[in-house]
Formats: sequence, structure tokens, C-alpha cells
Amino acid sequence: MTENSAPPPSSRGLLGELQSLWHSVGCHLQALGELAGYEGREAGALYLRLAVVLVAALLCLLFGYVLLLVFLAFLVSAMFCVSWLWITLVLGILHLLAGTLGALHVKRRLRTPLFASTRAILQSDLDALKPPPRA
Repeated sequence: MTENSAPPPSSRGLLGELQSLWHSVGCHLQALGELAGYEGREAGALYLRLAVVLVAALLCLLFGYVLLLVFLAFLVSAMFCVSWLWITLVLGILHLLAGTLGALHVKRRLRTPLFASTRAILQSDLDALKPPPRA
């Protein structure tokens, strides 16, 4: 038997088997760590690409929305012979009003507790599990 080869499994004993098990677990955990790192890099790259596409799409939507509003302002201006500046002022005020109403709605919704019925059911279940008070 050479010095670099491991002894046969039957002659290693309990300590040798435990060392072999510990070595195998370490190798397994190292492989899992490498796999998690590789998958993390892949997921990061995917989410970065998705974020870039999302930002580009939002910018395109914003640009299209502004162009549509400018077109609408000029169309109404041509139809009613009113300066387009007044029409854009009215559109701006309407958008500020819509934004304010949306912000107030969100503020009102944040004050109401989430999942109130679920919380009430859980509380009643916890109360049912409590032992009855001793008299």
C-alpha cells in the first residue's frame, strides 16, 4: 500500500469514518456555496437587464404621454381658437389635482390596518388557546 492511498474502508475505524463524513459534508457545502454564487450572479444579471428595460419602457411611456398631451393641447387650441398656453395650464392643473387626490388616497389607505379580519381571527384563535382563568 502506498502512503498517498487511503486505507480500505473496513480498516479505518470509527474516527476515520467520521473524518470521511466530515470531509464529504464540507465538499458538499462548498459545492452548494459555489452553485449559490453562480446562480446569484446569473439572477443579478437577469434582474439588472430587466431593470434597464423597465426604466427604458417607463421613459418611453413618459415621453409618449407628454407628446400626447402637447398634441391634445394643440388640437383643442385649433378647434376652439384658444391659446395653447391656456390649455396646457388647464392640463397641468388637472394633473396636479389628480396627483393630490392620489396622494391623499394613499395616505388614507396607509392609516387603515392591513388584514384586519385575519388579525381578528388569529387573535380569537390565540384567545381560545389560552387556559381558562382559575376561580
